[in-house]
Amino acid sequence: MTIPNSNLLIELSVTKFSNKKNIIKIIRKYSDRPIGQIYSELKIQKSIFEIELLKDQFYAGWKTLSFLVGDLLLVGASVKIIVNHEVVDLSFINKLKCKMTNIKRGDIY
Repeated sequence: MTIPNSNLLIELSVTKFSNKKNIIKIIRKYSDRPIGQIYSELKIQKSIFEIELLKDQFYAGWKTLSFLVGDLLLVGASVKIIVNHEVVDLSFINKLKCKMTNIKRGDIY
C-alpha cells in the first residue's frame, strides 16, 4: 500500500506472541490503556492500539506507532496493521517513516 495523501486511521493488533507479560509491558509504554483491557484484547486479538494520523499535522504520532511496532517485533510478536479499514503489511511502517523523514520545504509551502 502506498501512503495516501489523506488522514490515516491505524489499528494495531497482536496476533501471535510468546510472553504476554512482555507484550503488555510494551503496550503500556505507548498507551494508557488499563492492563485488564490490554489482556482481554490480546486474548481475542482485538486492536490494542489505535491512532489517527492527520495529514495537516504531518502525521504527528507516526514515531510512536513505529517504535511500538519495532518493540513488539523485537520480542517475537506478530502484528496486524489495519489502515483506513484495509489490512496492510509491515512495509507500510517503513514507507510511512520514509515519507516523514524525507519532507522537503516544498511539501510544506
